[in-house]
Amino acid sequence: MASARYSSIGLVDEMTRTDERNARKWLEFFELLPFAKRRPRELSYGQQRRALIARAMAADAQILLLDEPLTGLDPGQRAGMKRLLQRLMRRQVTVVAAVHHAEDLPQGITHSLHLHNRRAIHRDFQTAT
Repeated sequence: MASARYSSIGLVDEMTRTDERNARKWLEFFELLPFAKRRPRELSYGQQRRALIARAMAADAQILLLDEPLTGLDPGQRAGMKRLLQRLMRRQVTVVAAVHHAEDLPQGITHSLHLHNRRAIHRDFQTAT
């Protein structure tokens, strides 16, 4: 998680206290703190998804580009992920998400682009399908 702050896989140097605080903040935000010591393969699919987004946020991301962020999640995990994305947007994080179904977008999405038959149509989100 902390290596994201340095755009690397793994850390060359020891984590600083700032690194630790930042990692903890995002683990808490994404409800992953109880799993912080686990390896990725020991996490559920939904936990892995949240961990990857938390890692991006640990790098002080201002924009998240997500491709089908709810795919493969059970109904409870889908609702939880949508709630977490809504909270991120309230923190002024721009979320750009590609989805096949408008209901997979979290509340608060302000713009939509509907792609159909090689055409892009900007629509008010409420009418996008």
